[in-house]
Amino acid sequence: MIDESGFIMEFEQVKSPLAGKRIVITREAEQGAASIQALLDTGAEVISFPTVKFVPIPFPDVITQNLQRKFYDFIIFPSQNAVTMFLKQIPEELHILHQYAKIVAIGEKTALHLSELGISVHFTPSKYNAETLVDELRSMMAGCHILLPSSDIAREDLSIGLGQTGAHINKLIVYATQIPDRRTMLHEIGLVNNTRIDCFIFTSPSTFNNFLTIVQPVNVVNFFNRSVVAVIGPVTGSAVRAAGVQNLVLPEKSTMESLLEAIIEYYEDQN
Repeated sequence: MIDESGFIMEFEQVKSPLAGKRIVITREAEQGAASIQALLDTGAEVISFPTVKFVPIPFPDVITQNLQRKFYDFIIFPSQNAVTMFLKQIPEELHILHQYAKIVAIGEKTALHLSELGISVHFTPSKYNAETLVDELRSMMAGCHILLPSSDIAREDLSIGLGQTGAHINKLIVYATQIPDRRTMLHEIGLVNNTRIDCFIFTSPSTFNNFLTIVQPVNVVNFFNRSVVAVIGPVTGSAVRAAGVQNLVLPEKSTMESLLEAIIEYYEDQN
């Protein structure tokens, strides 16, 4: 249910360190649904504040043709979004991707998403970052043709690192990450400006930077001073710290489940 203030709450809340805590989650609306429910299950009050939206970017027919003739040795997916947006644009008969190339997933959730779609994953790195992936695949990359479906704001470190192994990289932009219209979020802006927030959750640098653009706090450090900021991944952590915010919760494993556990542990330590 949603109360008159705009908070999402459960009728029955389990006593936990998060019971009654007000938490802002900034993931894209569809992506954030499961995370919101997981937080509600802990007894938290949740404000959904989506700071990104994803828009497909059409790609040329030659990509489909290359798939059909098994041109690519590897298809590397850096995120669940990349999987979803890529599959939306290729014929359904090509969706069993492992029949056309070896499939690599960066991250446990991406691998799980592929498996749920019936796509076999050939490799997942031991740590969910570009550097580890390049190091662990380096010996088999030379001369390979690699398709790398990505967002328009994806970092270049993965494609550069793979290129340095001697592989031929086709970085394919399959979706754009856009910022929602600020005028559509005036209610949410009012909530975060006028309500005591215990915890903010940011899952990428863009969710944090877009949040600042939408909310336009006068002083970033003061704005977050009374809250804990929970982030997924060291890159997101670096973006938040670069803005002067230091009160971070950063789990070692870059998954939403690990982040939730880390937030619970943080508040257990505060009691």
